[in-house]
Amino acid sequence: MSISYLQDPGQVCFSQSPLVYAVSESNAEAYTSSSFQYVMEVKYWEGNRLSPPTLSNYTLQKYPNISGSGIFDLSRIATSLFTEARAQKVHLSII
Repeated sequence: MSISYLQDPGQVCFSQSPLVYAVSESNAEAYTSSSFQYVMEVKYWEGNRLSPPTLSNYTLQKYPNISGSGIFDLSRIATSLFTEARAQKVHLSII
């Protein structure tokens, strides 16, 4: 069982652009199971030099599409995090 990235948005992109991650499982038996889901955890932290950072996260789950891939678009999450007042103190990482 191994998961591979089929697509990612690259290193630098705008928050209002599509932030699409596509993943695939090598074991066909796993993703044909009705209970199989891809899970993505998005962790971000807010803070500045004067206050300790606060860690938060989103957990996204997707059933495989017809080709067995899972597609995640993080643009809505990123857009909600990067309002003008928060843009200076939010950092996003995908694991």
